[in-house]
Amino acid sequence: DDCYQRIVGFASCFECKDTYTYQSGGSGSTKHLLRHVCSKRSSSLENNEEGPMGKFMKLIKLAPLKLNSKDRTIIQDEFTKWIFSSIRPFNLISGPGLKTTLQTIIDICKKYQGSINIDDILVTPTTISNNVKKLAGYYRSLLRPILIEQAESGALAVCPDLWTDNHKKINYLGLTVYFVTNGYELFTFDLCCTRFNEIGKAGESALKAIREQLNLFGLLSYMDNNKIKFAGDRGANILKALKGYPVIYCFAHRINNVLKLAIYQATQNNKKRVLIALSTPAKKQPKKAPTSPSPSKHGEANTALSDLPPKPEEVLKTITTSKKLVKYVKLAGLNKNIEERGGVALKQECVVRWLSMSNIEFKNVSSLVQTGTRPSLHMAYICINKLERHLSGTGVNADGENIDIYDRHEGIDFFRKRLIQLLKCMFTFDDKHLAAAILHPLYRKLTFASTYSKSIAHLYVREQLNDILGLSEQDQFADPDDNSGTDDIGPTAMITFKNDELERYLRMNI
Repeated sequence: DDCYQRIVGFASCFECKDTYTYQSGGSGSTKHLLRHVCSKRSSSLENNEEGPMGKFMKLIKLAPLKLNSKDRTIIQDEFTKWIFSSIRPFNLISGPGLKTTLQTIIDICKKYQGSINIDDILVTPTTISNNVKKLAGYYRSLLRPILIEQAESGALAVCPDLWTDNHKKINYLGLTVYFVTNGYELFTFDLCCTRFNEIGKAGESALKAIREQLNLFGLLSYMDNNKIKFAGDRGANILKALKGYPVIYCFAHRINNVLKLAIYQATQNNKKRVLIALSTPAKKQPKKAPTSPSPSKHGEANTALSDLPPKPEEVLKTITTSKKLVKYVKLAGLNKNIEERGGVALKQECVVRWLSMSNIEFKNVSSLVQTGTRPSLHMAYICINKLERHLSGTGVNADGENIDIYDRHEGIDFFRKRLIQLLKCMFTFDDKHLAAAILHPLYRKLTFASTYSKSIAHLYVREQLNDILGLSEQDQFADPDDNSGTDDIGPTAMITFKNDELERYLRMNI
């Protein structure tokens, strides 16, 4: 009668009408249903049609055919000859792009009967070159509405970077965007890697290049209205280009700068022995912020390399000599002999690779704060406190036991004090760092922050709630669950914020 009707004890395929016995109510097995391969399924899938059963049953695919060992060996030899004759890296074969391309070719070839001319499959380098611009435009058109939607919501962050190709001396600008959807998914896209054609890499030129790229996605108005947030390193050109825009600087880079300056790997300013700069351009800063460490309180931080005492100088000479030793071992090919005798091969830590400065607590922290696809802004609060406690001799390990710091050597003790002084002088928490820690249930009490820092962070969170929810000050500070009205809210309530949303969250038993 052209209508579906259930027959108790049986289940039929909507497409081919094959029927199986099946008992509902949990007593029946779906084994035979899941193994069913519909004779009409392939045609409906090609037309993007899905029967009602498709909502309840997973798609059954035929197992791919296995190559015999002889054919597999032939393919393996051809790949090998291609790699070495073209002088390509071995890991090219494991790249996702090659696998995807080959799979697409195989799927398309299934449609044809008989052999296919290889020239119909391969394309020329010129075709690829011309197709890049076409595909780039196509993907920009897909990204544009997505990025505009995120920018309108104030959820879009842009990370610019400038660098130079040392071989051809060509300058490049890269832009990477990050955003979290309303489904709490973190996405990242590389918007561009384009030649930086401006004269010089000064702040004005960098800003012009950034704006040109954002304009391709219709994002300029959102940048001008401060709806886009920026993140980046502390390069002078980036600092100047993004002045006046909401920006937060890379915590890991800053920590690395502290470490390099501490062991005299970075040059110091002649006028100021230590460059003092905040982690971000915070809105609320004391009117008389210090510009350099106090010589009386930060003696080690103010010590120039030429004035280094004998014991700390001995430590630096030990490091330098060790690096020379490793260089000699590598040049002489002695690592193999060391390993054959049960030793560990010596490896030179490269200063250029900023993450691998040293196998100490700083490297541990740099790795901790880079969480990849998980939120990490709150980690700045955690890691700074971890470093300060460790350098002060109050750090504990995973078992809660105190970590002993080897400070019996006068030189080691000098660098420990220098590190903690530079850390306190060169890094200042931004409101966003502490707000992110507050929003993490484990760290919301800000146990290691000062009372002043807590109050500033709480005020920032309340301001953000006000902006997001569009509440007036009176509505924001009042308790929404209080039915007594808002007429009695006075100055005291405005100061203590009693029973507002943040206060209740901080008191929750989580």
